[in-house]
Order: sequence, then structure tokens, then C-alpha cells
Amino acid sequence: MLTCQGPAILDEEITRRLPDSGMAPLMLLTTDMVVAAAPAPKAGSAAALSETSSELGIALGIAVLGSIAGAVYRHTMDGAPLTGLPEQAAMAARDSLVEAVPIAERLAGASGAELLATARDAFTAGLSAVGVISAVLAVALAATVVVVLRETPAHHRDDADANA
Repeated sequence: MLTCQGPAILDEEITRRLPDSGMAPLMLLTTDMVVAAAPAPKAGSAAALSETSSELGIALGIAVLGSIAGAVYRHTMDGAPLTGLPEQAAMAARDSLVEAVPIAERLAGASGAELLATARDAFTAGLSAVGVISAVLAVALAATVVVVLRETPAHHRDDADANA
């Protein structure tokens, strides 16, 4: 990142900040709901539990969705004919895009271009699968929140409780 110049650094900043702009209000609202539901003396513990739960959920989500993307990549690459490659190179290319790109660059002619295109398509398939799963989960969770929290009254602390 520190070595990026020109439009590349702007692209990276946008792609890093855009998800944060969607997540920040969600995190604030959920933390507010958790802290407001706790008694005033336990508000700190409730906030800590909320923060820990959020971090754990993010880590587990990355692990699970990353595993799904990797599995889709490998499944897609397993079905691809990788002709003209030594067995060890073909196995490495099937394992990850990070391995496939340098192997494709070392191959001459159409074989390298074919491997690179196949690996990129497999990677895109993995990302697409994760995108669809994430979208379905987001809609399902939003519907769950609407149904479950529809009748939940807002919790407001008295000024005396807030100053305690």
C-alpha cells in the first residue's frame, strides 16, 4: 500500500473504506442495543461482550466464506484440463490463484494464457459464490431482525441512570 502510486492507491482506499461505511452504522446500532438493554452498572461488560462478539463473528465469517471460495476454486480447477503442465505444477495451480499466476507466467505461448484464464475464471467463480451466499444471508438476517424486533420497545435510560 505504501508503494502504490496514482489511481491504484485511490482504488484500494475506496475498496477498503466502502465496506466500512456500511458496517459502521450496523456496529453502532447493535452495540447501542446491547448496552441499552443492560443495567447501568453492567454497561461496560455489555459493551465488551458486544465488541468481542462482533470481532469473533467477523473472523468466523472470513474463515468460512474464504474456505467456501477456496473450495469452489479448487472444484472449478479440478474440472479444467491443464495440458502441458508437469503434475506438480498442475497440482499447485489447482490449489490457489497465488500459485497459478507465476506458473502461467513461466509457461510459453497459449498454455500460459489458457492456465491464467482458467485460474482467473475459477477465482471469479469462488468470489461469485461467496457474494451470492453473503447476499442471501444478509437478506435472511434483515428479515429476521424485522420480524423479531418489530414489537421490541426502544430502551431509554433516564438521565439519572446515565450519570450513575
